[in-house]
Amino acid sequence: MLKNCVAVLEVGSSKVNVLVGERGVNDTITVKYVAKNEYNGFSEGEFFDLSVLEKAVLSGIKSVCGALKTSVTEITVCVPGAFIRLENRKYKLVFGKKKKITPRDVEDLFDAGQEHIAVEGYEVINRSEIYFALDDNRKVFNAIGYSSSMLGGYLNYTLCERYFTDALRGILKKAGVATVDFVFDGLAESLYLFDSRTRENPSLIIDCGYITTTASVVLGKGVVSKHSEDFGGGLIAFWLVKSFKLEPDVADSLQRMLNLSLTKQSEQTYKTETKNGYDEYSVEEVNSAATEAIDAYLDNLEAFIVENSNKVKGGFGVYLTGGGLSYVRGIKEYVSARLSLPVEILKSKLPSYGKPEETAGLSALDYALNVREKKKRKGFLGLFG
Repeated sequence: MLKNCVAVLEVGSSKVNVLVGERGVNDTITVKYVAKNEYNGFSEGEFFDLSVLEKAVLSGIKSVCGALKTSVTEITVCVPGAFIRLENRKYKLVFGKKKKITPRDVEDLFDAGQEHIAVEGYEVINRSEIYFALDDNRKVFNAIGYSSSMLGGYLNYTLCERYFTDALRGILKKAGVATVDFVFDGLAESLYLFDSRTRENPSLIIDCGYITTTASVVLGKGVVSKHSEDFGGGLIAFWLVKSFKLEPDVADSLQRMLNLSLTKQSEQTYKTETKNGYDEYSVEEVNSAATEAIDAYLDNLEAFIVENSNKVKGGFGVYLTGGGLSYVRGIKEYVSARLSLPVEILKSKLPSYGKPEETAGLSALDYALNVREKKKRKGFLGLFG
């Protein structure tokens, strides 16, 4: 691998992307190369065809190796929420007397809590703190350096289906990749796109793809809860196919033209190009059909929000990202009105990579770079005992 670079494999519901990047100035990310390959995706936590996934992944790795004249031996896989299970636990260690809390104490707390979360068919891929608790009942988001006779924590363990990890390790082994790490995309997005102050309040990240959407309630450096279901830009297009008996490519084109702010202007039309000119479709009718699909998802999302309202205090900041809905004009206002909550579009501030559909991949790059830097620091400190 190139010096100072890391590689990431983003597994989306319609594409797999291989990204290579390094840390730039002012803690930014420099993207060296991106290989994008379409494939037929997954539904309800199962790939439609693993051989098609394999072909797309191997093609991406080969493209990276050829373009950068290097090999990929380590990679971090960005896991969609459909394959993720969260196990959150409150746990504590009692020291007996006051002491200054160290990073080793934090690791011991996580290790102790992890002994109670084994789930058949899953493996732990990430662990992070939602918050810590001290002996004076204070809740803090970074306990290191505080003096306390105990260390408690609301701990987030992210588990991934072995079906997913086994499949990806097997595929990547064929590409010569020896070391494979995994990160839940909802976790990576919150750590990359929110600063520490923002993470002190609960936020709801809605990552909407082509076929699958995951909503994650995030707080501190962890994920409190998540909801995944089959919904996205492709399913809105499918809804239009059923409503107007359209060809899939025409419906997909209409889905990309959606402007929900035009709903009441029924005299306007969407125009799709054909061999003989253009076909026109009523804005009111198309938007009505599209919002039926969106409303069906938002009904489930509202139930998820209500279910989690007791887990966090202060309400949610709501953020929409991914390529499935973020590009629909008027979607921010529409979702905000339905949820009665302010909604923002979440995307990277990185120049040339500021599209919502690029959020997960860049977030995983940032996560992988941070992990590598942490390992280097541990190795350096280890030289001094």
